[in-house]
Amino acid sequence: MVHRRTRGTRPALARSPVRSIGYTCGVIVLRLVCSTFWVDVRLREINGRWIASADTLAGPSLGLGKGAVEAVEHALEPFNGIADELLASLPLAALA
Repeated sequence: MVHRRTRGTRPALARSPVRSIGYTCGVIVLRLVCSTFWVDVRLREINGRWIASADTLAGPSLGLGKGAVEAVEHALEPFNGIADELLASLPLAALA
């Protein structure tokens, strides 16, 4: 911890940098494809949980999960009619 002196006699604590929170990897960018279009998805692990953001016409759709695939599945919920085809293009080997 970093200490610094203030006007009084007690030291004040400086906040730790954000990188010490426990990020385990950078952002993974995926392009999932189906027969008529593609969807860009960003994926990140934070403290053992995963968050995915899929681009939709209405803006980003977020998904959370204990695993990467689960997070992507939740992010693809706006594409419920074609989500299975999009998930079939998910490179599972890259996420293992």
